[in-house]
Amino acid sequence: MNKEIHLDKTKSIKYIQDIFQSEFPFLRIDFYSAPQKAKPRFKLTNPNTTLGQLAENILPGVIQIDEKKKVGDLEAELKSRFGLNVQVLRKSGNSWLETTLTDDWTLEKQNKEGELLHNTPILPNDEVIDKDLLDPE
Repeated sequence: MNKEIHLDKTKSIKYIQDIFQSEFPFLRIDFYSAPQKAKPRFKLTNPNTTLGQLAENILPGVIQIDEKKKVGDLEAELKSRFGLNVQVLRKSGNSWLETTLTDDWTLEKQNKEGELLHNTPILPNDEVIDKDLLDPE
């Protein structure tokens, strides 16, 4: 699977999120007003915001969303080519986990892990652990 997303200043964040999540239903891409890896956390951007509002000097372009692309590479490409600060998150039950420790995993692997975690029942006394900390392959 190889999906192209056309980016320009008129596209909304929601437009990109919807396309991304249609390809990877157990992943989510969030946009921030500044780099997410810095502390303290910066503001999560409203999905109705346009790319032009988020990155004033954004030029039109296309980004390839390929299941073999690593999460960290996608995040870095959106930053370097379009000036967009993003973070990919993975579904885990009813929560979304940052993939920071597994940015070297492919989108396909992250999505499969999210599907597994989403479909695994959690009993009331089970301890919930971020698998990124246990298995950072």
